[in-house]
Amino acid sequence: TCFAGIATWSFGSERPDFADFETSLQKLFEMTFGEFPDDWTESFELRLFTVLYFMIVFLLVQNFLLAVIVEAYMGVRKDNEELKTEQEFIMDISSSMYSHYLAARKGWPMPWKLGPLLEDWIARRSIGYQDLLRTGMFRNKEAVSSFIKYYRKFDFLEPEPFNEYGPVITNDQAR
Repeated sequence: TCFAGIATWSFGSERPDFADFETSLQKLFEMTFGEFPDDWTESFELRLFTVLYFMIVFLLVQNFLLAVIVEAYMGVRKDNEELKTEQEFIMDISSSMYSHYLAARKGWPMPWKLGPLLEDWIARRSIGYQDLLRTGMFRNKEAVSSFIKYYRKFDFLEPEPFNEYGPVITNDQAR
């Protein structure tokens, strides 16, 4: 609106496209999308006004876009910081494939069968041999033992430290 007032004050008496405030606003809107006055290069003042207008509009639009992009980036960054990544991608894929092989070979239940049950137990601090055996999903006792032995090597499956007041928060988790 400031530029429309300046255009009306500076060029309104000599140019019909800046004759009044409303017409100036309309012309500036058209200029935003590339429709310049036909003779905008003939007058030094109009040329200067047009260049300044475009520089301001460009910088404002650029800042708006940067603000949107940075805000989205910060959201993704925050999500990534909260995401618990336990292993590298390649290690995760190979462990997953190997666990499927062991499941078929040793009589472990399929993840889509055992997973919902384990999610129901999420409030428990740890799940032991007897808990898994009672599910009836394993072929035999040796299958339960081999399942526990395989998954014991993943340190991220260890239960969180706990005291009489609840989970112990380390300095790394407090950040």
